[in-house]
Formats: sequence, structure tokens, C-alpha cells
Amino acid sequence: DPEPTRWPRQKICHDSGRPSRTIWRVNDRPVETPLQHEGRTVRLELQPETGRTHQIRVHLASPPSEGGLGTPILGDTLYGSESTAPRLCLHAETLAFLRPNTDEWVKFESPAPF
Repeated sequence: DPEPTRWPRQKICHDSGRPSRTIWRVNDRPVETPLQHEGRTVRLELQPETGRTHQIRVHLASPPSEGGLGTPILGDTLYGSESTAPRLCLHAETLAFLRPNTDEWVKFESPAPF
């Protein structure tokens, strides 16, 4: 996996880090992928309010004592441990933004493949 050479690992730093915030909630829809994972799997809906590098991955993987959830994303070999899924189970189901030239909202939706 070439990813660790592309990005240095990020961390939560309350003293000198830039502020970041991710709103999250548990989604009751089951995870539908064959996983080599023996523990409990929970699907989360995440809404980053800021756009820091690896923000969602860091917020999920960091321990609660540092402000995280202490639960890395399945398949995250950079912030988790060895892969427990065939891919990183992080997917943007909905993207919406204001188109600069027309000031109209544009929205794209793509259901998660897992």
C-alpha cells in the first residue's frame, strides 16, 4: 500500500493544531460487505464541518482521551491496523455545493457499495 508514503500521519493536537469538527451519528442500515472482521461493525454517517487532511479518519481512529472515537474505519491501514476489509470503507454518499457561476445548488448522490 503506497499510501503511507504519500501522506504523513495526522493527529489531533489541542495545543497547536487547527480546529476541526466532524458531526457523526449511527446509521441503522447494515454493512453489506464480506469482511474479515470478527467484532461488531457499525455504519456511521459523518459530516465534516471543516476540511482538514484525513480529518474523518483521524477523528474516528484517535482515542477518546484525545477527542476521537477510538474506532478506525474498516480497511484503514494507515490509521487502523492491518486491513479488515478489501478496501477503505469510507464513501461520500452525498456531495452538494453552490455552483460559483450560477449560484445554484448542485447535489450528487451515490449509495455506498458496502
